[in-house]
Amino acid sequence: MNILTLNFSPKGEKSVTYQYYLFAKQYFKKDTDQIEDLMIGKEFSIFRTDALYKKSVCEKIQRADIIYVISPVYAYLLPGQFYDFYNSVEDSAFVGKNVFAIISSAKVHDDITIQDFYNFCHEKKVGQYNIISLDMDLNDEKKVKKEICSFISYNNFLLTPEIMNSNDEKIVVLTDNDDNNDIISTVFNTLGKNIPVVNIVNRRINYCRGDLSCMLDKCIYHNDDFEEIFDFLLNSSIIIFSFSGSSFSGILRSFFSRALSVGQHHESLPDKQMIFINRENSNLINDWIKSYAEMQSSHLVGIINKNTTIFEINSIVQKALWSSKNNFIPPCTYLKKGAYSIFREVVNTSGYVMPHDIDHLTKQGVNTLRIKLFKFINFFLVLKPIRKRLIKVIPDIMMKKQKKLWW
Repeated sequence: MNILTLNFSPKGEKSVTYQYYLFAKQYFKKDTDQIEDLMIGKEFSIFRTDALYKKSVCEKIQRADIIYVISPVYAYLLPGQFYDFYNSVEDSAFVGKNVFAIISSAKVHDDITIQDFYNFCHEKKVGQYNIISLDMDLNDEKKVKKEICSFISYNNFLLTPEIMNSNDEKIVVLTDNDDNNDIISTVFNTLGKNIPVVNIVNRRINYCRGDLSCMLDKCIYHNDDFEEIFDFLLNSSIIIFSFSGSSFSGILRSFFSRALSVGQHHESLPDKQMIFINRENSNLINDWIKSYAEMQSSHLVGIINKNTTIFEINSIVQKALWSSKNNFIPPCTYLKKGAYSIFREVVNTSGYVMPHDIDHLTKQGVNTLRIKLFKFINFFLVLKPIRKRLIKVIPDIMMKKQKKLWW
């Protein structure tokens, strides 16, 4: 049995995720003919420019029986190397392969990252696949052995991410047609509830006059329905626009001419999560959509067309839900919070409560004596002299831990 590792961390052998891989890999010492590690994240520039190196990587993938995908998670997003690599590697390389992903994250939830990985497995026609997140307690050797050996035995116990609770999110659909009702129904199923649908076909929206009155503060337009609809969008956190055909209808042109006017009479739509349904997948409309989201200082989560699968729609909707929470964290590195994370894992203190753990538990209303104690301890850990000392000693601790595992 040949095992190949694809490590997408720029830190290579020193990454937190890689240490867990080494911890798990010791179970296969007697059962493997060859174990090979490729530091893709560290050597991605070589992979992108050197055709011979790229060819050798593809050949190694094709020879492998089991492929480990090791990747950190930056604010629920996989690093860019992950996507660039899989977009450039030959599609046939992964067909029928057994892929096992180990994902490193400092957060409790990895749902979006897991779905991105599932998308890749589906597109590349991977055989068996599964994921272990570093959020689970990998210091429990029996649990690790059970998870990995079950996967090697080709048991189909795929992890199904739970749909995030959307009850506290204000979501609205703005549409000019009924052609996309099937797609909107899929969105409703993902959210687990019906959401307001504003069909502007039968609403009165007058075109922007484009005269001097547009420059006046609190300018009042014609007596129509625009302000009512726009206020509805302003009070929502996620906006789903649904278009018909390959061009804008007249009513949509009127709406966006008003929404993009230069006056001060209404606000823009900042910090909104936007999903666009463009059934015909018109490149012209897609380019306009991207520009519109940028002008509004909003986040374009995704564009859905008639060829978008149900799985991809679910992924886009859940990504919008996560993004609207605005609880992203900095990338996990040796600095700042990352140093604490490495310290916790390598010295076998998995019960240690980290700052981001405290934030999450506090939001959930958990405020036990243990949490209060670690709040006090973390107050000293954030001091610069202590942090500098930790950063210096952590690499040595990691290497000692690695040697202990192997020897």
